Amino acid sequence: MLHGILIKYVVNLNLREFIRDRDVSALAKAAKDDPELFDDRLWFPSIREGGLEVCRLLVAAGVSPHQTRYDRTPLHMAAFEGNSDIVQWLIEQSVDPNVK
Repeated sequence: MLHGILIKYVVNLNLREFIRDRDVSALAKAAKDDPELFDDRLWFPSIREGGLEVCRLLVAAGVSPHQTRYDRTPLHMAAFEGNSDIVQWLIEQSVDPNVK
């Protein structure tokens, strides 16, 4: 069991590195190979470091832009970070700005 946890941890570090590097092709391959790795925990690093193309890839990989397990939504985070292109795109995705 510990081995499986360590492998998932290393894979998540790789995903975060791909996000930081804005390596959309590596992220797309990872999403195709192991879609379970893509969840709402990737929104915040994607918004902070990945940019719009990475956020688009999250939605294409099946990650909902509407809600997260945290107190803030991707829209809240994008607005807080000042990422107006991501804010605009999320609104175009029909994300509710009033969700709390």
